[in-house]
Amino acid sequence: MYRWTLLSFCWIFGTGWALSQNLVSPWDVKPVALTDAPYDCPAPMHPPANINVGGSYYTDSHRSIPDPEKKKNYMEAKAPYDAFTKIIVEAADAYQTTGSRQAALGAASLLESAAKDNFMGGSCTTGQDHYVQGWLGGSVIIAYLKVRPSGLVTPEQTNLILPWLKRIAHTTQTFYDPKNTGAKETKVLNNHLYWGGIPVIAAGVATNDRDLFDWGIQTYEEGVKQVTPDGTLPKEMARAVRALHYHIFAIVPLVMLAEYGEDNGIEMYARHDNALKRLIQRTEEGIYDSSYFDKAAGIKQESMDTLGADDVGWIKPYLHRFPDPPNPNLEKLLGRAKSLQDLYMGGLPPE
Repeated sequence: MYRWTLLSFCWIFGTGWALSQNLVSPWDVKPVALTDAPYDCPAPMHPPANINVGGSYYTDSHRSIPDPEKKKNYMEAKAPYDAFTKIIVEAADAYQTTGSRQAALGAASLLESAAKDNFMGGSCTTGQDHYVQGWLGGSVIIAYLKVRPSGLVTPEQTNLILPWLKRIAHTTQTFYDPKNTGAKETKVLNNHLYWGGIPVIAAGVATNDRDLFDWGIQTYEEGVKQVTPDGTLPKEMARAVRALHYHIFAIVPLVMLAEYGEDNGIEMYARHDNALKRLIQRTEEGIYDSSYFDKAAGIKQESMDTLGADDVGWIKPYLHRFPDPPNPNLEKLLGRAKSLQDLYMGGLPPE
């Protein structure tokens, strides 16, 4: 695991993707025209560089039932990281949706401040610390990728920001990569690994680092090869009452990773006999009728009556990638969210 080169992936995926080609993000392929739309960018925040949010807050072996007090403490510890990430992401999205020059300049300034503080680029003690770094670190890197095409990030800012993004990516790799721990294989083969792939692949694109990009692609490979013929993920099915929820949570990074690969000429969705499509179809059916998941997990699933951006944001790029034949069921799910701006996805999804 984690020993293939990008060249070998190109051969396996059967593409003509050239190693000399610069890596691109989903936001490089859709230009945004600059405008004079106003944007009032908040001042930067200064959370600690080191992440310390505590350990797991679940009380059962399935990691499905939270301890209320532990979860409250965790949410409070994570709040400053969420808050700063949110204003960075919102500025980047404002540029993407309105072309606002002020928003792009504001996002660049916020990223510069974060880089100077080494925001989330310090040490992590617990596994939960690393998960937070993966979720939010990926978001700030995506924010950079969203404003990079504006041409308003100065060379001086870029020289501060890119090494910081690499530090986040390398810390994530160290946690997951067995080559860095001496283990034969990673012990984390569930959604956390795929989420860990997001900051790494995004940093790889941001810095044109093909080793980082390659590593992110491999986390996708590890995910889709676990999809069973019935379209489920065993690690997520083991989450008892939250099995369906965690299938959705696993789909989000897998779709995002697939989009990075596809935009760089690598066939992703067809891997392992269309594994990701099978996973999406089974999960889509489960949202409408959870009986399959109820039986497989051995317990009635949490209600899916209320859906947010974190549940359905991934549908936007997926439907854009596969418009034909139309998928009215996914379209309906997409319409049930009040907003598609999900913090862990780096804000609004690509189209």
